[in-house]
Amino acid sequence: MEYQHIIYHPGKVARVILNRPQYLNAQSWQMREEMDDAFKRAVADDETGAIVLSGAGEHFSSGHDISTPEDRAYREAHGHARTDRMGRYADMRQITLENTLRWRNLPKPGSRNRMSI
Repeated sequence: MEYQHIIYHPGKVARVILNRPQYLNAQSWQMREEMDDAFKRAVADDETGAIVLSGAGEHFSSGHDISTPEDRAYREAHGHARTDRMGRYADMRQITLENTLRWRNLPKPGSRNRMSI
């Protein structure tokens, strides 16, 4: 996946940088998909022991993007602008709840990466 809303730096400490400073790093639908992909890449990389999430510019993140024309256009172009109640619920559950739970439960840093003392 090519990233447009984040910057990803792999390594021993992988860095995921939110990169929409013009919107105070508001998390667009596209950004959240890119974050999910970057986290999966970092978890799959045996060299990565930890993942750091940060934001470009002066702000970490102002939260979810709920109003920019860019985000609306992306959702429409990618089939995430359903208007039926259950379809909208399923879309929002996937991009907000399921992503967040998956990110919260990332296995890095994990016990297999810790050194014995």
